[in-house]
Amino acid sequence: MKKAIGVLILSIMFFAFLQTAPADAKENLMWLHFIDVGQGDSILIQTPNQKNILIDAGPKRTAGKVTAYLKRQHAEQLDALIITHPHHDHIGGVPGILENIKVKAFYMPRLSKKTYVFKQMMQALKKKKRDDLLCESR
Repeated sequence: MKKAIGVLILSIMFFAFLQTAPADAKENLMWLHFIDVGQGDSILIQTPNQKNILIDAGPKRTAGKVTAYLKRQHAEQLDALIITHPHHDHIGGVPGILENIKVKAFYMPRLSKKTYVFKQMMQALKKKKRDDLLCESR
């Protein structure tokens, strides 16, 4: 799984650098933020062309912390929210993030869990899908 996440991050970085327009050196930097959510993962990628991508949302109890961190980093809108797998410590924060941050696209693997946290995430996605959220699973 770590290898897949590494490949995903490198792919995103490569794609982001291909789209970079010339600007001063500071604006051409990509920022990777590893958000401390305890058990679980949440990584914010800010590209040189002003795109914000969140990989995993951490557990439910840290949704407020992740949301506050995103806002402090001026990521009031996510161009993509990518879920690597449907474990509670990666998807629990999704409903809270969807309530507080505009998300343009949501991606996750075609896996499902019969857990309460997974059902909460799916309900939040269905609610937001009516508001033009692009959802895809691969």
